[in-house]
Amino acid sequence: MLTTLEFLRILECNRDHFDWTLQPDDSPHTERRAKPRFHIQARLRDAPRSRFGPLQAVCYLRTGAIVGNDGWIQAAGAIEMDLPEAATLVAAADDRTWAGPKGKRVPVEHLVAMRRRLLEAVGLIGRQTSRQQIEDILERGVEEPRYELPT
Repeated sequence: MLTTLEFLRILECNRDHFDWTLQPDDSPHTERRAKPRFHIQARLRDAPRSRFGPLQAVCYLRTGAIVGNDGWIQAAGAIEMDLPEAATLVAAADDRTWAGPKGKRVPVEHLVAMRRRLLEAVGLIGRQTSRQQIEDILERGVEEPRYELPT
């Protein structure tokens, strides 16, 4: 089974195959948040219309299979990763790091830490990036490189 640590090492060692960015959530559901969610996304450098989340990127690197962002369970199976570990990675990559009963939502520390580790692994932040710098990055997103999404 692929562990989270091995997964992060694969991302880190192969991040230059992709252009990584933070993309605002474009889903049609109503959002209660004041600030948009930013998903960690990538495109292959030699395929500008491609779109990958971190889990799908590792699936592509290990198997050559292209799995859509909604196919994270399929991607986890293809790379032999436990579903609970994969679900944690997807939640962190998709900025779903808060939980709790209505009106009492708080950050889930292990998801916040995993999101930071993912941002480091793909090169969007460095290990020495301050908390304020990270908040600024997440506030404005990473706009470059822009790419057209497949239809």
